[in-house]
Amino acid sequence: NMVVYAVWTADEATTGLVTVEMTETVENVDMAIAYPASAVAGEAITVLVTPETGYEVTGVAVSYVIGEGGAVPVENVTENTDGTYSFVVPEGVAGAVFTVTPTIAQSAY
Repeated sequence: NMVVYAVWTADEATTGLVTVEMTETVENVDMAIAYPASAVAGEAITVLVTPETGYEVTGVAVSYVIGEGGAVPVENVTENTDGTYSFVVPEGVAGAVFTVTPTIAQSAY
C-alpha cells in the first residue's frame, strides 16, 4: 500500500483559498497527483494514482486532521469513469493535512 499526503494551507491573499502539495511514500505506485493545485471549500479535488505494471488501484480513502485533532474521514470519495477519484473540500479545513490512501493489489492479468 501507499500513503499520499496532501497538505492544504490557507492562501493569505485570498480568504478561503487552499493549495495542495503532494508528498508520497511509494510502494507499487509509479505516480500519484492531486489536482487542481488550489481549491476552496465546496470544490472538487481529483486524485490520480498510477500503479506499477502488474498492480491496480482498487479504492481510495481520504481523511484529514486539523491541529491536534483525530483523523476525520472524507465522505463520498467518488471513483470516476476515467479511473481517478474525486472528493469535495469540506468547509472549515484551512490548514488541515489530508491523507489519501489508495488500496493497491496485484493485477489478475
